[in-house]
Amino acid sequence: MSFAYQNAFYFLGVALAYIVSFLLFRSPVGQRSTNSLLGIAFFSMGWYNMIYLFTLTGAYARLYWLAGWGPPLVFLISPCAYLYVRQTLKRKNGLDRRDWLHFLPFLIFFIDLLPFNLGLSTISKAEYVGHALHDYNQFYQQRISVIPLRWHFILRPAQAITYLFFQWRLLLQGRLGGSKRIFRWLLILTVMQTFFYVSLALLTYRGLSTGIGLYIAKDYNYLLYPLYACFLLATVTLLSYPEALYGLRHEEKKPAVTVTTIPVNLPVATAPDPVTTLPVAPAPGLVTQAAEPEPPRPVNGKVISQYLPILEAHLETDKPYLQAKWSIQDMAVATRIPVHQLSYIINQHYKVRYTDLMNQYRVEHAKTLFAEGVWKELSLEGLGKRAGFSNRTNFFLVFKKITGQSPSDYLNSLKSKDLG
Repeated sequence: MSFAYQNAFYFLGVALAYIVSFLLFRSPVGQRSTNSLLGIAFFSMGWYNMIYLFTLTGAYARLYWLAGWGPPLVFLISPCAYLYVRQTLKRKNGLDRRDWLHFLPFLIFFIDLLPFNLGLSTISKAEYVGHALHDYNQFYQQRISVIPLRWHFILRPAQAITYLFFQWRLLLQGRLGGSKRIFRWLLILTVMQTFFYVSLALLTYRGLSTGIGLYIAKDYNYLLYPLYACFLLATVTLLSYPEALYGLRHEEKKPAVTVTTIPVNLPVATAPDPVTTLPVAPAPGLVTQAAEPEPPRPVNGKVISQYLPILEAHLETDKPYLQAKWSIQDMAVATRIPVHQLSYIINQHYKVRYTDLMNQYRVEHAKTLFAEGVWKELSLEGLGKRAGFSNRTNFFLVFKKITGQSPSDYLNSLKSKDLG
């Protein structure tokens, strides 16, 4: 591959990574939190590969001001990819408090390089980039941070391979109850990551062992081929999986039902004579009956037992009812339960409509806020919005419909009990 074609190949991968990141950040509300993790991973990989592209072309010497901002981003790739796979397998949206500890390495290295990025270091960015391009021995000896640069580069593949091990274990142990295509996408993503991290480890070893600058060592950049190939394939593959990218579900195609039309010879109706036409009475003994109502559908216990625990966990953990505009489509995306099955479970198990179920949870949450004394800090309208109601009128109407009291009357009754 010629150097020009190689650079075009690399540029295409970087451009696609940024496009995919943008699409992931713009995912539907019900899947935005999970997809944003993958968006961060692709953005960070795009930035990492962009710096390598500038390095190989020599453009890094002119764009030296970019140096220092990218290295911490590398520590986001593997944690975000791991959390994305875990959240998707568990059909969970949102992170727990402990999950934020995964971002601690990024924060440490970001703070470590902050003086250098703000121009407070004794070494200029132009000097730093010059050593990176031509002499890695001098490059590693530069003191631009508290943590030696050598450890920055050693810990990247070490962290990546550690997370990769647990990501593979998740896939081997996990079972995705929804679309098989989503599981296939997670498998492809993890395979691509494996090759990406192996290439990263070999590239780091080559830089540490030879000490040759990246720009001089163009003959050794064959190590970048698998890195960029996996990176490009991952972005292209993701674009072909709308279930992962946009939160759409892939339903299995049902066999088409063929309807056979049987021709029947019917007598041709003629217009009645307006003069001789008389009203016809029903025949003796013939009683006309209204159409019988359709019998209720039998309860499908299998569907309810399969999806109800997922729905209840979503309601208790993620509290989607706190978002006023959270629709049943958003809930279907977040829980990976088909919309028609979700509606069926709510109607059959809870005996209410989707909107009524959300309002019941909102009213219970409003009661909790009242009991916690939140009304002392907020107006009734503010408290209603915190409970998930869109406006004051809706809050008052729904609250009174369910409890038999308006929010103000309910609050007065609480105050009376406290005084009593």
